[in-house]
Amino acid sequence: MRKELFLTCLAILLWVLIFMWLGRAYGNIDLWAVMLIGATLIAFFGLLGLPGGIAPDGSIKESRVRLAIAGSLIIIYLVYFGSVVYLDDSPKGVDGKTVESFAETMMPTLTNLLTVTISFYFGATAAIEVADAVSKKKKGNKP
Repeated sequence: MRKELFLTCLAILLWVLIFMWLGRAYGNIDLWAVMLIGATLIAFFGLLGLPGGIAPDGSIKESRVRLAIAGSLIIIYLVYFGSVVYLDDSPKGVDGKTVESFAETMMPTLTNLLTVTISFYFGATAAIEVADAVSKKKKGNKP
């Protein structure tokens, strides 16, 4: 599992570096968007494909789907935050004019989305654990 997780992280890092460099070299904000979307997709499917995520009946476990969603949102937040902090948030376009970005308005939105998602992830995990404990307790009380 460590190897797959390491390869997923490496793929995300390479994707971000390539498109960050291309975005700066060509001054195109669309490449920055491709960087964010690609990093999120790599994170989602990389976490979904980690070993141990398949149920005995061949379906993907619910807990793995929750992990993949929460993990991909964390990755997009970190990549977005890093690119807003360390990159120029108003790059020059092909014609030399400044391309307006939505960096200032997007950060609070992503922060709120991440807060809700993390709360849901831990709340759903706790609810499943409680439901399993109650179910086992009821099975143990039956004669």
